[in-house]
Amino acid sequence: MDALDAVDKIRWFMELPEARPGLPWDKEFYNRAYIRWACSELTQDLMERLDIPAEMTIDAFWFRMLQFYHFAGTPKMSKIFQIAMDTADTIKAMI
Repeated sequence: MDALDAVDKIRWFMELPEARPGLPWDKEFYNRAYIRWACSELTQDLMERLDIPAEMTIDAFWFRMLQFYHFAGTPKMSKIFQIAMDTADTIKAMI
């Protein structure tokens, strides 16, 4: 799949209830905010690499998040990068 189609899928995914923080701040607020952050970062990566297949860009993002996960200094930071990896897996499965 090309990068622009993947970006459209990510934008669609970001509108699902699973990716939208609820109000008032529910217990999943931060997890959903991290999902949205990962989607935004992934969209930016895809837009910078329009000539590369989307799957390759998503894989590169996933491996970068894995590195950050291993170097994270706190459990909270590790959780953020784990959520980013899970989000990349979800996006890749959708495309």
